Amino acid sequence: MTPPPRPNPASMPKHRRPPIDKPTTMAWTPITESEHIHERRGLAAVLERLPSASPWRAWSNFEFPATGAKPYEIDLLLTTPSGLHMIELKAWSGSVDIETDRWIQTAANGRRIDHGNVLELGYFKSMLLMKQLQHAGEATIVRTGVCFTENRVRLNLPVLNRR
Repeated sequence: MTPPPRPNPASMPKHRRPPIDKPTTMAWTPITESEHIHERRGLAAVLERLPSASPWRAWSNFEFPATGAKPYEIDLLLTTPSGLHMIELKAWSGSVDIETDRWIQTAANGRRIDHGNVLELGYFKSMLLMKQLQHAGEATIVRTGVCFTENRVRLNLPVLNRR
């Protein structure tokens, strides 16, 4: 059986084209193209829904250095009227539950996958990014979120984690 053809990265949108009648529009800058089709689909779906007015801006698929550690990857960073938001994109299917502070995905075949605490890792990366920005003279807060990009996922999350 031959594998499906790889998608052509050149056919994926590099950034959103601003409407001609708006002088300030949201810009999307993919720092590197994702090699995963589910990430590209998820990014395109999220960015289609964002306003095309300042201060909205997006950067996707980049790493930033952490002192004494490996670089951390950011799926999506947004500037919005409420500040900076670092978004983790997850293309999970099946169901997602939280058990003892750990995110457990149950696939359609019943296989359980322990993803650890997804938000905790996101908060940790946000704190490191805030420190990097402060060091560069930009004191700001970076909020953290997780976006599930597949319609086939059932989220059984506590109210606090759903927002």
